[in-house]
Amino acid sequence: MDLNLLNTFLKVAELGSFTKAAAYLRQPKSRVSRAISRLEEELHTELIKRSTRKLQLTPAGCRLFQNTRPLIDQLNQEAQTLAASAQDLSGKVRFSAPEDIASLLFGVLLAEFMETYPQIDLELVLSAQYLDPVGERLDFALRVGNLKDSSLKQVRVGQIRLVLAASPSYLKTFGQPTDLAALTSHKILAFLPNHQPQGGEPAPYELLNQTLAPLLVCNSFGLLMELLLRDKGIALLPDYYCRSEMFKGRLVRLLPDLDFGGRNLQILYPPAKVLSPRTRVCLDFFASRLSPFFA
Repeated sequence: MDLNLLNTFLKVAELGSFTKAAAYLRQPKSRVSRAISRLEEELHTELIKRSTRKLQLTPAGCRLFQNTRPLIDQLNQEAQTLAASAQDLSGKVRFSAPEDIASLLFGVLLAEFMETYPQIDLELVLSAQYLDPVGERLDFALRVGNLKDSSLKQVRVGQIRLVLAASPSYLKTFGQPTDLAALTSHKILAFLPNHQPQGGEPAPYELLNQTLAPLLVCNSFGLLMELLLRDKGIALLPDYYCRSEMFKGRLVRLLPDLDFGGRNLQILYPPAKVLSPRTRVCLDFFASRLSPFFA
């Protein structure tokens, strides 16, 4: 049996898509499809049922996947280990991160990493949108939110908690709210994903079921922070954005007894990917350095 064909089949079966497998393997989709056809001819049996919407393994395909996957993974791991032993920590690592987190925290972290691992080249892609590690050919991706694609592997970094804040000067002028209902008389600054239009009209902005009318809606935590420090209103921000300014007394946390929720922060990387030494070092570095900010 041609192991290259088998490897291609395992990747298609694992990702559930010729397109995703082709992106992961960095091959044309037509080449991946031909590889599956050649393997089916070699084994004289159909392995995958194809349709316009989805693909499904046949019983024979399921057996082949279940019986050979552990063996191939072991072979790939051994080959990767042998290859890595002859390499030093050099080469390029391509990864992505949310713009807001990177702009606030990554300057110091990148400088430390570059000083510690001068032979590793970094390609950092910043985006407000989630980038698929497979489709974008990323070694890993830092992502905010719960994992929906169960085929991706994850390393939990921590949790981003949300806090309500305003400046002392704003509160001196407009008063400090003592409950959610009191927020209706304040200048509310809202983050865009929590205030999406519906049918051409802005959707109600709600905090714990309290409907509010924002004075401003935007998609930048950095801009909201700047406006808070200029005494322009009240906003719900990630705690890592507010922590330093609260410590300095430039911002005040409001309604601290209420839980405004939060989101998981995790590092994702392609399924069944044997991480190179340089990628593993980079992933572990950022996971360990970021964790204290999101404990």
